[in-house]
Amino acid sequence: MTIWGSSAHLLKHPVVLPFPDASKMHSPLVSESGLASSIRLCRNSPASDSGYNPGPIARCPDLLCLSAFGVSLALCSNHPDLLIDCLPYLPPGWSQGIEGVTSTVFSLIDNSASTEDRPTYCLHRGGRQLLRCDDRTDFLERVGGIIALYVADNSRTLVFVHAGVVSWEGRAILMPGRTFAGKTTLVADLVRKGATYYSDEFAVLDRAGRVHPYARPLQIRDQHTHRQTQCPVERLGGVAGRDPLPVDLVIVSRYRKGSQWRPKTLSTGAGFLELLNNTVSARSAPEIAFKTLKQAVSSAVMVKGSRGDTPQLIEWIAQQFDSPRTRLDVRQ
Repeated sequence: MTIWGSSAHLLKHPVVLPFPDASKMHSPLVSESGLASSIRLCRNSPASDSGYNPGPIARCPDLLCLSAFGVSLALCSNHPDLLIDCLPYLPPGWSQGIEGVTSTVFSLIDNSASTEDRPTYCLHRGGRQLLRCDDRTDFLERVGGIIALYVADNSRTLVFVHAGVVSWEGRAILMPGRTFAGKTTLVADLVRKGATYYSDEFAVLDRAGRVHPYARPLQIRDQHTHRQTQCPVERLGGVAGRDPLPVDLVIVSRYRKGSQWRPKTLSTGAGFLELLNNTVSARSAPEIAFKTLKQAVSSAVMVKGSRGDTPQLIEWIAQQFDSPRTRLDVRQ
C-alpha cells in the first residue's frame, strides 16, 4: 500500500506501508491534485468568513482515506511516519477509501521537532482538539480507540456492542462489558481452551442479529501499568472466526474474587437491556439498535452472575454446549 503526500519529494518517492493487504490496493491513497484542493479549501475558509476553523488540517501534507464497516473517514498528518505507525491501531478489516466521500478528517499532529512548549502529539477533528499526549505509543492506542468508537457510533448497517465474543463448537457466545470489565482476560482464557476468537472489544451485529468477527489482536492489559500489548490470537494457540453466527449464549458477569459461578437466567427483556446498555449507537441510532438487538436475543439463552476463577466458568460453558440448547443447566 502506498501513501502519497502533496510535497514534491513524497510524490517522487512514495512511502511503502508494510500492511498485509497491500497487494489488494492498487491506487494511491490520495492524488496530488485532490490533496492540494482539500488544503486550499481549508485555507480559503477563514473563521471570520464562515465560522469554520480548519485547525491544523492545513499543516498536514499527508492524507489517508479509509473505510471500515461501511463508515468513511480520513486521517491526515504533518508527518508520514505517524500515519504509518497508526495503521496497526485501526479497526480490523479497514480498506482504502475513496477521496472526497467524507467530511470527517482526524488530524494527527507531531510536534516533536518543535521548539515551542506544546504537547508532543495532538489529535484534532473539525478544528477541535480531542487528545494531547507526550507518549507516542499511548497516543496511537488512544487514537485507535477514538476512531473505533467513531466507526461504531456511525455505522448504520451494523450495531456495535461492547462485548467479548467467541465461538464454542460453532455457537456464538457474547460477554458484554465495558473497559476494565475483564472481557479480554475471559476471551483469552476461552481461546486457550479451544474457542474460536471473534472479538475482545465489540460484538458486531447485523440486521439479522448475527455476530461478525472484529478480530483485532487481543489487547492484553498490564495489571500494574494498565498499558496494553497487542497479542495476535495465534500466539494463544487459537484461530479467528471468519463467518457471521447467530447468538446462542449471552453471559453477563462481573469478576468478584472468590465467587462461585452460579448464574441465573435472564428474561428476554432483561437480556435485551443488558446489551442495550453496552451498545455504542443506542442514542445516535436507537431504532436500528433496538431492531438489531431484538433479533440477536430472539433465540439466545442469557444468564447473569458473579464469576471468580475463569476455569469454573469455562467448565460450565463446556457442560452447556455438551447438551442440547434447551437443556442449559442454569438456575431460574
